Amino acid sequence: MNAGIYATPVVSGSVVYVVDLQGTVAAFDFAAKKTIWTVQTPTGVRAAPLLFGKGLLVLSTSGDVSFLKLEDGSPLMPPRRLEGSFACPPAVVDDDLLVFAAEEGTLFGFKPSTGETKWRKTIGDVRIRRTPPVQGPEIYVSRRPGHLIALDANTGAQVYFFEQTPN
Repeated sequence: MNAGIYATPVVSGSVVYVVDLQGTVAAFDFAAKKTIWTVQTPTGVRAAPLLFGKGLLVLSTSGDVSFLKLEDGSPLMPPRRLEGSFACPPAVVDDDLLVFAAEEGTLFGFKPSTGETKWRKTIGDVRIRRTPPVQGPEIYVSRRPGHLIALDANTGAQVYFFEQTPN
Protein backbone atom coordinates (compact mmCIF):
# COMPACT_ATOMS: atom_id res chain seq x y z
CA MET A 1 0.00 0.00 0.00
CA ASN A 2 2.56 2.50 -1.19
CA ALA A 3 0.20 5.01 -2.83
CA GLY A 4 -1.83 5.73 0.28
CA ILE A 5 -5.34 4.69 1.15
CA TYR A 6 -7.71 7.10 -0.60
CA ALA A 7 -11.13 5.46 -0.22
CA THR A 8 -13.07 4.64 2.93
CA PRO A 9 -12.19 1.15 4.23
CA VAL A 10 -14.93 -1.42 4.80
CA VAL A 11 -15.09 -3.69 7.83
CA SER A 12 -16.52 -7.16 8.41
CA GLY A 13 -15.90 -8.54 11.89
CA SER A 14 -12.21 -8.00 12.63
CA VAL A 15 -11.27 -7.83 8.94
CA VAL A 16 -10.70 -4.44 7.28
CA TYR A 17 -10.60 -4.20 3.47
CA VAL A 18 -8.74 -1.26 1.90
CA VAL A 19 -7.76 -0.05 -1.59
CA ASP A 20 -5.16 2.44 -2.76
CA LEU A 21 -4.54 4.77 -5.69
CA GLN A 22 -2.20 2.24 -7.36
CA GLY A 23 -4.89 -0.47 -7.33
CA THR A 24 -3.71 -2.56 -4.40
CA VAL A 25 -6.52 -4.27 -2.50
CA ALA A 26 -5.74 -5.67 0.95
CA ALA A 27 -7.47 -7.50 3.77
CA PHE A 28 -6.14 -6.96 7.30
CA ASP A 29 -7.18 -8.89 10.40
CA PHE A 30 -6.96 -6.30 13.14
CA ALA A 31 -7.64 -8.82 15.92
CA ALA A 32 -4.69 -10.99 14.83
CA LYS A 33 -2.66 -7.93 13.74
CA LYS A 34 -1.75 -9.42 10.36
CA THR A 35 -2.29 -9.05 6.64
CA ILE A 36 -4.56 -11.80 5.28
CA TRP A 37 -4.03 -11.09 1.58
CA THR A 38 -3.20 -8.43 -1.00
CA VAL A 39 -4.01 -8.36 -4.72
CA GLN A 40 -3.32 -5.91 -7.52
CA THR A 41 -6.07 -4.55 -9.77
CA PRO A 42 -5.31 -3.27 -13.31
CA THR A 43 -5.48 0.44 -12.37
CA GLY A 44 -5.87 2.72 -9.36
CA VAL A 45 -8.91 2.78 -7.11
CA ARG A 46 -10.64 5.86 -5.64
CA ALA A 47 -14.03 4.29 -4.85
CA ALA A 48 -14.55 2.52 -1.54
CA PRO A 49 -14.78 -1.26 -1.92
CA LEU A 50 -18.18 -2.84 -1.42
CA LEU A 51 -18.97 -5.96 0.62
CA PHE A 52 -21.59 -7.65 -1.52
CA GLY A 53 -22.92 -11.18 -1.19
CA LYS A 54 -19.97 -13.49 -0.65
CA GLY A 55 -17.36 -11.14 -2.03
CA LEU A 56 -15.68 -7.79 -2.20
CA LEU A 57 -16.45 -5.65 -5.22
CA VAL A 58 -13.68 -3.28 -6.30
CA LEU A 59 -14.14 -0.62 -8.99
CA SER A 60 -11.04 0.99 -10.48
CA THR A 61 -10.91 4.58 -11.70
CA SER A 62 -10.88 3.30 -15.30
CA GLY A 63 -14.00 1.13 -14.89
CA ASP A 64 -12.50 -2.30 -14.18
CA VAL A 65 -14.92 -4.24 -11.95
CA SER A 66 -13.29 -6.96 -9.83
CA PHE A 67 -15.31 -9.27 -7.59
CA LEU A 68 -12.98 -10.96 -5.09
CA LYS A 69 -13.35 -13.81 -2.59
CA LEU A 70 -13.24 -12.49 0.97
CA GLU A 71 -11.04 -15.30 2.26
CA ASP A 72 -8.14 -15.03 -0.21
CA GLY A 73 -8.76 -12.19 -2.72
CA SER A 74 -9.00 -14.53 -5.70
CA PRO A 75 -11.55 -13.63 -8.41
CA LEU A 76 -15.17 -14.76 -8.01
CA MET A 77 -15.69 -13.87 -11.69
CA PRO A 78 -13.52 -12.56 -14.52
CA PRO A 79 -12.97 -8.78 -14.37
CA ARG A 80 -15.40 -6.65 -16.37
CA ARG A 81 -14.86 -3.21 -17.90
CA LEU A 82 -17.36 -0.34 -17.84
CA GLU A 83 -16.88 2.83 -19.90
CA GLY A 84 -15.95 5.97 -18.00
CA SER A 85 -14.02 7.05 -14.93
CA PHE A 86 -15.32 6.23 -11.47
CA ALA A 87 -14.92 7.80 -8.03
CA CYS A 88 -17.75 6.21 -6.03
CA PRO A 89 -18.91 2.67 -5.22
CA PRO A 90 -22.06 1.36 -6.88
CA ALA A 91 -25.55 1.71 -5.46
CA VAL A 92 -27.06 -1.57 -4.25
CA VAL A 93 -30.56 -2.07 -5.65
CA ASP A 94 -31.01 -5.70 -4.59
CA ASP A 95 -28.99 -8.90 -4.20
CA ASP A 96 -28.39 -9.14 -7.97
CA LEU A 97 -28.43 -5.56 -9.24
CA LEU A 98 -25.91 -2.78 -8.73
CA VAL A 99 -25.93 0.65 -10.37
CA PHE A 100 -22.55 2.15 -11.23
CA ALA A 101 -22.28 5.89 -11.90
CA ALA A 102 -19.46 7.16 -14.11
CA GLU A 103 -18.22 10.66 -13.37
CA GLU A 104 -19.15 11.71 -16.92
CA GLY A 105 -22.87 11.11 -16.29
CA THR A 106 -23.48 7.56 -17.51
CA LEU A 107 -25.13 5.01 -15.24
CA PHE A 108 -24.92 1.23 -15.66
CA GLY A 109 -27.23 -1.46 -14.27
CA PHE A 110 -24.96 -4.44 -13.52
CA LYS A 111 -25.83 -8.04 -12.57
CA PRO A 112 -23.03 -9.53 -10.43
CA SER A 113 -24.37 -13.09 -10.84
CA THR A 114 -23.67 -13.02 -14.60
CA GLY A 115 -21.23 -10.12 -14.92
CA GLU A 116 -23.45 -8.52 -17.55
CA THR A 117 -24.43 -4.90 -18.01
CA LYS A 118 -28.23 -4.96 -17.93
CA TRP A 119 -28.73 -1.35 -19.02
CA ARG A 120 -26.86 1.88 -19.70
CA LYS A 121 -28.22 5.43 -19.45
CA THR A 122 -26.39 8.71 -20.14
CA ILE A 123 -28.02 11.68 -18.43
CA GLY A 124 -25.47 14.36 -19.40
CA ASP A 125 -24.66 17.75 -17.85
CA VAL A 126 -23.55 16.15 -14.61
CA ARG A 127 -20.39 15.21 -12.74
CA ILE A 128 -21.16 12.19 -10.53
CA ARG A 129 -18.75 11.77 -7.62
CA ARG A 130 -21.05 10.21 -5.02
CA THR A 131 -23.15 7.07 -5.02
CA PRO A 132 -26.71 7.92 -6.13
CA PRO A 133 -29.37 6.98 -3.57
CA VAL A 134 -31.82 4.15 -4.20
CA GLN A 135 -35.37 4.15 -2.85
CA GLY A 136 -37.52 1.18 -3.78
CA PRO A 137 -37.32 0.62 -7.52
CA GLU A 138 -35.86 4.07 -8.27
CA ILE A 139 -32.40 5.63 -8.29
CA TYR A 140 -32.00 9.42 -8.01
CA VAL A 141 -29.42 11.60 -9.74
CA SER A 142 -29.10 15.37 -9.49
CA ARG A 143 -28.10 17.31 -12.57
CA ARG A 144 -27.01 20.92 -12.89
CA PRO A 145 -28.63 23.39 -12.56
CA GLY A 146 -31.35 22.33 -10.12
CA HIS A 147 -32.58 19.18 -11.86
CA LEU A 148 -33.43 15.88 -10.20
CA ILE A 149 -33.96 12.75 -12.26
CA ALA A 150 -35.44 9.46 -11.05
CA LEU A 151 -34.60 6.35 -13.06
CA ASP A 152 -36.14 2.90 -12.88
CA ALA A 153 -33.28 0.96 -11.28
CA ASN A 154 -34.20 -2.24 -13.18
CA THR A 155 -34.33 -0.72 -16.67
CA GLY A 156 -32.61 2.68 -16.56
CA ALA A 157 -35.73 4.35 -17.98
CA GLN A 158 -36.47 7.86 -16.73
CA VAL A 159 -39.57 7.86 -14.52
CA TYR A 160 -39.45 11.38 -13.10
CA PHE A 161 -37.84 14.75 -13.77
CA PHE A 162 -37.97 17.69 -11.40
CA GLU A 163 -36.68 21.19 -12.17
CA GLN A 164 -36.21 23.59 -9.32
CA THR A 165 -37.56 27.04 -10.08
CA PRO A 166 -35.86 30.15 -8.73
CA ASN A 167 -37.67 31.98 -5.92
